[in-house]
Amino acid sequence: MNVKTDFTTPRKLNISHLFFVVAMILIIIAADQFELPNEILRSQKQHLELRAIGDRLLHDANDATSVVPPIQQINEHTLRLRLHQSMAINPDRLADLSIKHLNEEVALHSVIQVLDSQTEAVVYGFEIDHTQALDIPCLGRILPEANYVVEVSFYDPIPLEGNFPSLTFASASLLLTIFGFSFLKEKKPNQNQKDPEMSDGWKLDLALAQIQSKDQRIQLTEKESQIMAILFEHIEQLVTRDHLIEEVWLKHGIVTSRSLDMYISRLRKKLGPLNAFEIVNQHGKGYILKKRTTDQINGQF
Repeated sequence: MNVKTDFTTPRKLNISHLFFVVAMILIIIAADQFELPNEILRSQKQHLELRAIGDRLLHDANDATSVVPPIQQINEHTLRLRLHQSMAINPDRLADLSIKHLNEEVALHSVIQVLDSQTEAVVYGFEIDHTQALDIPCLGRILPEANYVVEVSFYDPIPLEGNFPSLTFASASLLLTIFGFSFLKEKKPNQNQKDPEMSDGWKLDLALAQIQSKDQRIQLTEKESQIMAILFEHIEQLVTRDHLIEEVWLKHGIVTSRSLDMYISRLRKKLGPLNAFEIVNQHGKGYILKKRTTDQINGQF
């Protein structure tokens, strides 16, 4: 299925567009003035430092032969070291190793957790913030011998250094984001685009984000309106999940998976009182907007 549903059209250049262009120029200037952090190198350093912590924990356990296991990347910010050897962990020692290896060059802010390898329950944890002094809890209480997982979540980017007089790279990025959003918000529904119409006098008003009949109005959000426009256009036909996510989210630079289910659930609640349409789920495939028959409508009462 290849359906293109265009909800917006550019307006004439105004002051917000001008600011958007200026912000782009500023961020280019800022980028030229700073030595940008190499995110790949930073990620590699985080992996190496966590391996170094694992090596010292093995050494403390008098294990000079085991190899430090590969570091697992749990998500964008979190790394995990699964220790296959049973050992006791001294929180004092773990805190010292973490402060030494997870320094400002690795991340300004780190959260360190020790998990039980079997249940993955958190048995100990603390945070390191290099911008302020934080107390580390429960020092001096040895964790009993067991198989543990050390998990570290990194936050806060590496601070940039430079001599640009009044602009930082971060502030330039923020300007670009703000005015870019303002630029997008200036787009309005295409007045030449025909609103999707259903039988029995129902239609979807894209400009007002409403499902309308002669005497009823169902208010929708922008995303709900976009989803309904696609479903209306293909009434009684399967619209795949991938197609809806592509049209409503990915084309706007947003990555999502669970949001679609949430919006479908909301739409079903809003369509419920109409007794005219229903959204049917085909598990693992997508959704079908169906028109209820007279018998089905009467069966509601």
